[in-house]
Amino acid sequence: MRNKKLWFIIGAVVVIAAIIIGIRLTQEPTQQQRQVYKIGAILPLTGPLAQIQEVLKNGMELAAKEINNAGGIDGRKLVIVYQDNQGDPKQSVSAFQQLLVREKLPVIISDHSPLSAPLRPLAEQNGVLLFATIVSLPEFTKGYKYVARDFVSSDLESKLMAEFLVKERGIKRAGVLYVADDYGRGAYEVFRETLERLGGFIVTAEQFSQTETNFRTILTKMYTSNPEAIYLVGRERSFASALVQMKETGFPGVICTTISLNSRTVIEQAGNALEGVYFTNINYFPDNPSNEKMRLFVEKFKKEYGDPNNYICVYGYDIIHYLADAIREGGYTADGIKKALIGRRLKTVRGEVVVPENLDIQTPLVVAQVQGGKFKVVYTQQGRGLNE
Repeated sequence: MRNKKLWFIIGAVVVIAAIIIGIRLTQEPTQQQRQVYKIGAILPLTGPLAQIQEVLKNGMELAAKEINNAGGIDGRKLVIVYQDNQGDPKQSVSAFQQLLVREKLPVIISDHSPLSAPLRPLAEQNGVLLFATIVSLPEFTKGYKYVARDFVSSDLESKLMAEFLVKERGIKRAGVLYVADDYGRGAYEVFRETLERLGGFIVTAEQFSQTETNFRTILTKMYTSNPEAIYLVGRERSFASALVQMKETGFPGVICTTISLNSRTVIEQAGNALEGVYFTNINYFPDNPSNEKMRLFVEKFKKEYGDPNNYICVYGYDIIHYLADAIREGGYTADGIKKALIGRRLKTVRGEVVVPENLDIQTPLVVAQVQGGKFKVVYTQQGRGLNE
């Protein structure tokens, strides 16, 4: 009888101990987990946008490798946890929820406007810092406490190009050919407003579908208004087709566009049609690095992954580096990372950027022109022409 009681007591103790250990295991990270800092990344790793993601991911991986080779973040390894949304907004939402449940991460990186926009309310509800890039929608972070964006906003691109056309080229009559979505319409409105404020005006404006490939009818219609310049706003394949057909139809005026020109897909598909075209861009030109940080990055990226010309790689690299610094300074929480970033002047490959209160990080822009197959800066954001 005594033995039965003893074994009952021992059994009860074991069960209670197992329950306590189980609770601790679910509430506390393991020793291995405590030695790792994780950053989430929801990207279209497969599908039509995969080529761009490879460039972005390579930049992120290069930064993580440098950080870990230098001892990590306070001795802890940095790990990027990837989720593939396949270019589908619904998959983005599912991936975000999976990262929340499985990893409980304080910060998650995403890209592209349609894939990132649905994640904003989820980030807000869960107190997770969403860090978006390759997102051009104006005011992307407005009204959100836990949403950050590091990329070129279309409204700033449009303002700079309108300013360049009027102040540097003396152009007053312009046409706009823009993709029929929020990005295209927003860029058109800002370009029009800026042009009119500076004394110019829009003589013709046409929209096109993202899947459009034949622009000849649209262009013929636009040419009847005799624009001195046409501002093109679009993406990838349709964008490249429009550039080619503007050259083929012999448009005699100035062709100008956005940072979208500076992508491998557009460069390969448009070829010689890019000659003479003006476009807005960050100050990243790997063939002629403007600072030592850029030179070293180009050298390392070329050695690890090959072609460093697609500027997207720079965003992946810079974001991982300054998020790591923010974790080191503010701690591994969304609020700590935010506090460490706001107001800071970041020394990035693309130059110095300031993190504003609304977390909408903007890189200084330039206007460049394709000359002899090379990109040459002709105008800066400060309004100083470089082509005298």
